[in-house]
Amino acid sequence: MFKKDFDSMRNILKERSRSSGTEETWRIRCLPYFYLIGMPRSGSTDLTYSIGFHPYVIRSRLKEFKYWNRARLQHPAVQLRNYPHELRHYVETFDYMGEISRNFTKGFTRQEYPYHPMILGDESPSYMFDFDAWEQLDVHKGLSEPRFTTAHYIKQLTPRAKFIITLRNPADRLFSDYKAFYTTQHKTARDFDELVRVNINLFNNCTKTRTVRACAYSYNSTLPFQPVRPRVGIYYIYLVDWFATYPRDQFYITRLEDFAEKKSAVASEIFEFLELPPVSDDILFEIDKDTVHNTAVQRSGKGTTVGELLMWDSTKKIIQDFYRPWNDKLVQLLGDDKYSFS
Repeated sequence: MFKKDFDSMRNILKERSRSSGTEETWRIRCLPYFYLIGMPRSGSTDLTYSIGFHPYVIRSRLKEFKYWNRARLQHPAVQLRNYPHELRHYVETFDYMGEISRNFTKGFTRQEYPYHPMILGDESPSYMFDFDAWEQLDVHKGLSEPRFTTAHYIKQLTPRAKFIITLRNPADRLFSDYKAFYTTQHKTARDFDELVRVNINLFNNCTKTRTVRACAYSYNSTLPFQPVRPRVGIYYIYLVDWFATYPRDQFYITRLEDFAEKKSAVASEIFEFLELPPVSDDILFEIDKDTVHNTAVQRSGKGTTVGELLMWDSTKKIIQDFYRPWNDKLVQLLGDDKYSFS
């Protein structure tokens, strides 16, 4: 889809150049009005689809741009390195969406809308936690933990942006991570248990020589290229950094557990948060009946085998014990007991 849009935009620019008789042309440049920054395996794909039901939201052609934390930087893992992309490459990904907005002006009056009411977003749920390349930046040389995070860089470009975050019981999120990633590996409850024990132990060992925050932002605090990442579920650490960079009222936070139970209600709250007009009951009905996207079974391509896999109770207790102190801090930060995930 994205390549098709890129080719379409290139043809549009060629036609404008031909029509003008010069090499000069023009286009509408757009930047995200909102970012869906977290968290992986917490319903971000379903939330993206629900937001896209609003007629004033231009559906993203590419989910998970990962520009601010991956595409513009050199990842510490050689296997994940790409040629760093400039800012212009990021802006160009929105060009065709800008063209869509230009063609949707019917019914909009200057008196009612002094600016174009259609919006677009960057849905990259790794933005909240993944800044693994921070140690590669000159500004961080000699530092034991990052002075700047992804939030700081986004703020330089879009200081008034709005942020949407969906969280999930971190134990369930970790298990979903395991089932959904590296699907060529054989998945069993025993294997998951072993990876949980090893990676939690590695993370705890990291904190003996570095701060917890440094370990939370370190790609090497757990085994690389393994589908068990305990650090991702320490939501408190990352939210403190984001709240220190942007005002609290620029964030909308929900839980997968709440969204799954009342999709249209959560979507309506998000539309209000984004300062969009309410949608019709028909659209709310479509949101509620929309299918679940990007499940572990869908990602694995292995029928119900992975979907029916259950973690051992003993494994879940280990995970819950690891996250409990951080969930308690999260409750205090957000002022809501439901974020204890108990």
